[in-house]
Amino acid sequence: MIFSMTVHTFTLAHVVLSLVGIGSGLIVVFGMMAGKRLNGLTALFLLTTIATSATGFGFPVEDCAGDHHGDFHCGRHQGGKGVPESLGSPTSP
Repeated sequence: MIFSMTVHTFTLAHVVLSLVGIGSGLIVVFGMMAGKRLNGLTALFLLTTIATSATGFGFPVEDCAGDHHGDFHCGRHQGGKGVPESLGSPTSP
């Protein structure tokens, strides 16, 4: 349970926030290219992307001491570059 939600529900909320942020960001970019200022959508973009980042910290992190050597989060926590080994990151000593 994360913030009184199941992991599935929390993940769904995280993804919806992310998709709303992406969609509103694209609309804002096209508005900028057309020379239009879209204050409301810019605010929506900022709020949803901040919320997406914030909710990302709510996901459970498992211990990286096991066999998760290629995991993105484990590489980041162990001082690596955060790139999975399958993508060519150097192995740590």
